[in-house]
Amino acid sequence: MRTLGLTLLSLAAALAAGAGLMAAVGIDPVTAYRELGLGGLGTPRNVAETLLRFCPLALCALAVAVGFRASFFTIGVEGQFYFGALGTALAALAFPGLPPLILIPAAMAAGMAAGAVWGLLAGWLKVRFGVNEVIGTLMLNYIAVLFVQYLLRGPIRAPGSEVQFTPLIPAAAMLPRVVPWARLSWGIAVPFLAGYAGFRAQAFGANPLAARYAGISGSRSVLVVTAVSGALAGLAGALVVQGEFHRLQAGIGADYGYTAIPIALVGQTNPAGTLVTAFLFAAMDVGATMMQLKAAVPLPMVRLLEGLMILFVVGGRMVLSAGLGRRVAAHLRPVSPPAVPPAAPQP
Repeated sequence: MRTLGLTLLSLAAALAAGAGLMAAVGIDPVTAYRELGLGGLGTPRNVAETLLRFCPLALCALAVAVGFRASFFTIGVEGQFYFGALGTALAALAFPGLPPLILIPAAMAAGMAAGAVWGLLAGWLKVRFGVNEVIGTLMLNYIAVLFVQYLLRGPIRAPGSEVQFTPLIPAAAMLPRVVPWARLSWGIAVPFLAGYAGFRAQAFGANPLAARYAGISGSRSVLVVTAVSGALAGLAGALVVQGEFHRLQAGIGADYGYTAIPIALVGQTNPAGTLVTAFLFAAMDVGATMMQLKAAVPLPMVRLLEGLMILFVVGGRMVLSAGLGRRVAAHLRPVSPPAVPPAAPQP
């Protein structure tokens, strides 16, 4: 409860700081925040668009949180997302004659497998060669994105098209929509059903010594964590292909993998907190368009608000940790034994 209260207080402080900055440059913060909220949640269609963006954001943020909870600081979710989208598109296009009950989960599984393999590569580099996971996963992002862009320029581009995208996947591979008037598909249920870190990732991240006693080696845990994280990111790519664009195209990632990092941090790598934060960020992204049109607020201001949220939440958590640390240290401070009076001289 203390952590939840601190998070809410930090978010309120971030919004107040953002309001002060908007007022300083001549923007009415009340109007801006009202249009931001209405743009993201004001109508059923806006809510559907927010949920559509929430789905990949939440899965990518959970992928980041899995790694962070296990002390594997991954930056590679963007590349794993692209490989997941690629695997799903290729699988769906390769088997157009399969019925929906087979093709939908098969294409989804192909995306998860592709993301897991790309995530596993980062874990193997760390285990085998000691490559720092931040550098390794970041470099793998560029390789994955550029490789997909190369394929879209020629080998898998739709015949006769000047635009970088594949042919439409078969209708049997598309996720059905929740309502006919919105793009939201039933993939919205997936983030809530996605498994989190599991015993192995959590045990090793919280206490490496206890994990080793449980028979979980450090190297094996790194490989398991990177595979799980990559599978979640690949699943996000699969859902965007099957439920939103119905094809693989350039720019499909929309920086989901990078945006997921601050979401996981604000959510404190907790599953519930991460999902709530992902919904908040999704609503802000969708509402930013309305805020620009009706309150004349530039898009960078929304990014500034997101940055303030990260700064205040993470900073507040550090302050809380420092305060608790001082209290613990005070309790553990050694106490000098009471002075013993000298014994009376013996006759």
